Amino acid sequence: MTQQRIDGQAHSTDRTFAQYIDGEFVPGAGALLTVENPYTERAIAEVACSSVADVDRAVAAARAATDEGPWPRLSKRERSRILARMADCLDKKRTELEELHVAETGMFRKMNDSFGVGLPIRWWHDYAELASRDLDHAVPPDITDTGTGLRLAGGMVYQEPVGVVSAISPFNFPFFVSTHKVAAALAAGCAVVLKLSELTPLTCFLIAEAAAEAGLPPGVFNYVIGDAEVGRRMVEHPGVDCVSFTGSTVVGKQIAATAAQTVKKVVLELGGKSAAIVLPDADLDSCVPTLLGQFSHGGQGCALSTRLVLHDDIADEVIQRLVALVPFLKAGDPADPTTTHSPQITSAARERVLGFIRSGLDAGAELVTGGGPITTQPHGHWVEPTLLDRCPTDASVAQEEIFGPVLVVHRFRTDDEAVAIANNSRYGLWGTVFTRDLPRAMALARRIRTGSVGINGMALNIHAPFGGVKESGIGREFGEYGIREFLEPKSVSWVL
Repeated sequence: MTQQRIDGQAHSTDRTFAQYIDGEFVPGAGALLTVENPYTERAIAEVACSSVADVDRAVAAARAATDEGPWPRLSKRERSRILARMADCLDKKRTELEELHVAETGMFRKMNDSFGVGLPIRWWHDYAELASRDLDHAVPPDITDTGTGLRLAGGMVYQEPVGVVSAISPFNFPFFVSTHKVAAALAAGCAVVLKLSELTPLTCFLIAEAAAEAGLPPGVFNYVIGDAEVGRRMVEHPGVDCVSFTGSTVVGKQIAATAAQTVKKVVLELGGKSAAIVLPDADLDSCVPTLLGQFSHGGQGCALSTRLVLHDDIADEVIQRLVALVPFLKAGDPADPTTTHSPQITSAARERVLGFIRSGLDAGAELVTGGGPITTQPHGHWVEPTLLDRCPTDASVAQEEIFGPVLVVHRFRTDDEAVAIANNSRYGLWGTVFTRDLPRAMALARRIRTGSVGINGMALNIHAPFGGVKESGIGREFGEYGIREFLEPKSVSWVL
């Protein structure tokens, strides 16, 4: 018997959550894990964690499915049909996905049902279509001297599945991030072992259910539960060919070092400290509400633009407008459709965020609004939406990924100064430029050292690559770019 949160309360349910290995749901052999709702601070489920031996069994199942099973050898069209059935199954589970997701993440309902669950389900259908595309291509013929005379040479470049993929996803967007790992790897013909954060392991059980219902061959998708010990085994296991990880830069570096011991491929989507440059001609009626959105999900998003780089001529007005809109961020039960602000995932996360705010004030930043815990709620790990003006660019609050609802303001006079401030970061995941002057925005976008840049907002598109430079990661996700990370090109040449 477990518990599931429904209509803002914790209720008992007969649903059993278990790891999924080689086509079967089986209890883990590890310790019992209690999953808590970050709003109610109450248990919503108890799940048996996987043991290291369970991970070994999952990798062995994925290895057998890769080396001996049909999945990598099916036609692209047949893989596409099975993935389409999985997408349909997830569509039918949408309501339960939404309930589980809001309960374990604390994401407020409007964001949860659209960005957290609805958009990823739509993208499952897109990955099913992308799986049918032929990415192989011919090598143009050429005349070559082989040492015995001139010969005609040519060949083919085949895109082959990389093999067994260990996919490790974070707590903040478990279903969204897992979609771009699991669906892309399956579309490439790989077998997958997935692990979610131990804080939010429930939603993606429904991916396993969809795999079983859609007829995905046993061993192609496996799901394990646990903490860092389980993750380490997934990375170091010699039967794994590729590790796809989303999370902190600190852990990403450890994964890269461990994977290097067996020369595994890694795809790392890591931290961010993105900058939003607001030029003096920006449409503030549109820009300021977009900047308010950087508080979304309690600031627990790697691509959020938490550094506001404002031109001196409009900085005061932008700040005044932001402060006027902050009251629209309503704390409360995330399942309530009127709630528009999320709690931090744990009490430790809340204290970490508050510590960064204190350090920013100590460094000389000016507190404009917020700055402390929200005390009007009876429970939950809340932090006020906080804005710090005239923040020193080298302060830790301006340099470190906080993962909380904290925005810092830097001011500039020239485009060169704005770019220098934006690039003054060890991260390089996202950036934004607000202006009515598109050529100027495009020129600035080319100078910002990030994997992606949005102009007048963030528009995620499955056909555009997502990922970072510098310490924000290696590789790309989304659509065909993400699928290619799970493929290895093989050249087959001939001479006549």
